[in-house]
Amino acid sequence: MKAERKKNEILKFLSLYIKEVIDNPGIIITVLDVNIPSKKGVMNIYLSIFPEKFTKEVINLLKKEERKLKNILKLSKILRYLPKKIYFYNLANLKLLEEVDKILK
Repeated sequence: MKAERKKNEILKFLSLYIKEVIDNPGIIITVLDVNIPSKKGVMNIYLSIFPEKFTKEVINLLKKEERKLKNILKLSKILRYLPKKIYFYNLANLKLLEEVDKILK
């Protein structure tokens, strides 16, 4: 239960942080999942980015902000151990799910 609560806190925090970094009302970004790292581990953040044409631009911008994000995580004391590296992934599976939903209707 504790791990789930911590994960939800991180998801909320990342959503607000990414909204602040990507200051474009035409881009909708949802943080779908995050893998919480163990000691000196890697944090994987899974995003849904709409419209898809901005995917590379958004991920590159977030990669540039990685150091700042680590410092903020360190100050917020949400994580016990800071990640060694943060990776951002776009899950395009939502598009596939929407197509399946259309077919079923």
